[in-house]
Amino acid sequence: MRGSYKGKRSLISGVVILMLIITATACTKPEDKMFEESDFAATVETVDARTWKTNEDIEITTGVINLTNRSAAVYHASPLIHVQIYDERDQPQIEMLVTDSIGINGIAKPNETYNPDKEIYESGKRIIQIEQPGTYTLVATATFDVKLNGDRKQSFRIVSEPFEIQITET
Repeated sequence: MRGSYKGKRSLISGVVILMLIITATACTKPEDKMFEESDFAATVETVDARTWKTNEDIEITTGVINLTNRSAAVYHASPLIHVQIYDERDQPQIEMLVTDSIGINGIAKPNETYNPDKEIYESGKRIIQIEQPGTYTLVATATFDVKLNGDRKQSFRIVSEPFEIQITET
């Protein structure tokens, strides 16, 4: 009879622990869960799909897309996204990328593009010019933190898919 009592007590303890785990999991807020790199995508593209001439203004837009079904509190510097231009030999056309300010924050809403640089650049557009004809590749890199539970943050460095443009002689 004694063994039976210990077995029941062990079973009850197991059920109580299981209920505590289920309750803790159910009460977890979405912002408490970790994000993955695949939850975000960086984008860069030109406003017009065409071929440009050397030294012509080319408008590009950038953004970070939150691919999840939950909002993310985002912390970053300005600009959020750096765009690098590579020539046909895969050589970067800009040697140094400068970050201006730190401490900018916002909310990346579910399945929407987040681009706080829209206030700096008209409608989020940036103007670039390329001096030599050829095929060039644009790559956007977004660097930011996502706030988690309490003071915890998760850092991300998201790189876009390459975007190719053609430049012809003036």
